[in-house]
Amino acid sequence: MLYNEDSSSVERLLIKKQQNKISPEELAHLEQLLKENPAAKALAEFYQNEQPALQSDEAVHAVWQELEERMLQPKPRFVKMRKILFAAASVLIIVGAYLTFRQTPENVQLITPAASNTIILHVPGGKAIDLTNNDTISTRSTTKQLMELSGGVQGWNAIDVPQRLDYKLKLSDGTEVTLNSVTRLKFPFSFTGDKREVYLEGEAYFNVARESSHPFIVHTDKGDITVLGTEFNVNTYIADILKTALVNGSVNVSSNNEVIHLQPGEELTWNKNQHSISELDERMTLSWMDGVLYFHNTPLSEIAKMIERWYGVPVKIDSEKLAEETFTGNLEKSQPLEDFLKPMKGIVKMRCYYNGNVLHMTR
Repeated sequence: MLYNEDSSSVERLLIKKQQNKISPEELAHLEQLLKENPAAKALAEFYQNEQPALQSDEAVHAVWQELEERMLQPKPRFVKMRKILFAAASVLIIVGAYLTFRQTPENVQLITPAASNTIILHVPGGKAIDLTNNDTISTRSTTKQLMELSGGVQGWNAIDVPQRLDYKLKLSDGTEVTLNSVTRLKFPFSFTGDKREVYLEGEAYFNVARESSHPFIVHTDKGDITVLGTEFNVNTYIADILKTALVNGSVNVSSNNEVIHLQPGEELTWNKNQHSISELDERMTLSWMDGVLYFHNTPLSEIAKMIERWYGVPVKIDSEKLAEETFTGNLEKSQPLEDFLKPMKGIVKMRCYYNGNVLHMTR
């Protein structure tokens, strides 16, 4: 199915139909909805009888604005109710006293780091372990097992999550981490000393186990986040920008010898030497863990980077002006790329074509 069967999706199709910009596939889908869904039929009657002819750009813009505002109304604390969905290859990995590996220590599958469709655990000593198979056993001592796999070499483990996958793990202190696609997390076998430190590239959601005497520090190449016990999201995808969103607890974000303290419900955007704090929109910032990406006035250049991360498709925007065009809508991460591009092409007024494996966006 190309679209969600909610009123916003139906309304978008009805608007495109009135503009004579609806594709044959979209028209067939709309007609099916009108047959099966009384609410969709009522919307169609409303547009036929009460909405003005949506031929002028001004009329269309006004309706889109109203529709986007309704679509982006925040849901009440949806994060507290979420059930995190992962791609079929994702598995719950627990690092620490209660981790389960996918194979026995004797038969653990070593792979080459070049593999691109697997979730890889790198252990000290240069070994790479495939975590995406389905054979599950429990080990008595995970730390001991990791040490055996590394040949006794001390150092950092690292998990690499490729395009099109998410991953969840639990560290030795009980901290839960959900990793987005194209993300790397470096962590030790177990935390020692007076600090718990990890290193992040990409995006991750942290639910940190509280240990008042051992602060938890997330290091990034753009700054550090220090906490005792809390839930927060860190995003380093965009060059020179560090985004930190705090759900509950408290965090200190430091960069360039400056420290910013965040309160629950705040989101910090740190761009080199400038920063701003805004109200956290959980639906926009955290929905990636529920298999949905929301966009609100998002530049096409930023959406192109998301397409590259999630679908593994290189994207080239053929003009700077087109790259600055904005789009409001959503993407279900399980849907094919073409299904996502169809409604976006109708709104942004562009066409897409492939040159080799590169997706081009042009007027």
